[in-house]
Amino acid sequence: THWPHGFVSESCPLYINEEENILNSIHCTDFLISELIVNIQNSEYYDENTLIVLSSDHLQMWSEKNNKIHLL
Repeated sequence: THWPHGFVSESCPLYINEEENILNSIHCTDFLISELIVNIQNSEYYDENTLIVLSSDHLQMWSEKNNKIHLL
């Protein structure tokens, strides 16, 4: 997501059209992670005992968009 303005890969669909890209970059990251998981699940090495673990390397940084971001 690359704080403070966000970086959006060209391979990602646009989430919202606005000047600040932070919401677009979060959506992009979500999109890419989803594609990674689907690719793993479609791999010949994946089976019902495969465990996929995702972890962040840091907490979310503050943004004026925080009120629009819902983290579980």
